[in-house]
Amino acid sequence: MAQEALSNQAVCKGRFTLGLGTSHHWIIEDMLGLAYERPAQQMRNYLDVLNAALSGPGSVDVENDGYRVHSPIDQTDRLGSAAPLGHYSGVVVATNTVTAALADWREQTRFLVIAATLAAAVIALILFLIIRQISRQNREAQQRLEDAAHPALAAAGFAAAAPGATPDVLVQIGARVTRYERSPWDDPLWLRGGFGRWGPRPWVGPYPYWYRNEPPRYDREVALLLRDRANGAPLYEARATTEGTSSGGDELLSAMFKAAMTDFPKSGSVPHTVSVKLSER
Repeated sequence: MAQEALSNQAVCKGRFTLGLGTSHHWIIEDMLGLAYERPAQQMRNYLDVLNAALSGPGSVDVENDGYRVHSPIDQTDRLGSAAPLGHYSGVVVATNTVTAALADWREQTRFLVIAATLAAAVIALILFLIIRQISRQNREAQQRLEDAAHPALAAAGFAAAAPGATPDVLVQIGARVTRYERSPWDDPLWLRGGFGRWGPRPWVGPYPYWYRNEPPRYDREVALLLRDRANGAPLYEARATTEGTSSGGDELLSAMFKAAMTDFPKSGSVPHTVSVKLSER
């Protein structure tokens, strides 16, 4: 009651008036288990406790004919429960502060927040390392591709623009290597068999020969496009393709770019064969 009155007083900015009464015997006696023979005296005893609580913060220590109260009323939010005594004229009240009641929950929440924060930090670190690794591999692959195309462009008279200078021609290059598994699906008769054979024992057969493990096939392709930087018009475009049983390497890519630049500055749409000699090692 004291806490509710103080809260309403604060909300109403001093305009709150608390009204009290002696109530009725079926509430005082039957519900609360208190004596109702002297209602006025019971109200005075109640006011002793209430006035002490309203004058807080601080502990309430009141003992009179009706109440014996020793409780800290410090204007702190509390959770409480009350139960009347069955054979005595009294009520047992148990209270606890909201802070104490929620202490375990807050500790668990703090632990979960810290664990979630650490997990998020670990995931972010892993993603950062993965992205950095992918970026590094992309930069290395791009540099390898540019190094492979540089001799063919230099042989055609092109040179890299100086840092900060405006180039006359924009060069777009690309490469693709596709692997195809050959065995056993490229041969419709891959499950070969025989009719039998003679040996020390009677005729044996027929029996199957399992398929041979053929090496994979690689299709390799490079593309090159030159554009006029001023208007974006294409100046030269060519592709070079080859195939083999390996993915090739930087030397093979360089030779394919040389093959793509063989007809420069003429650009045609008819596929034709170009031979480029690889360096001997």
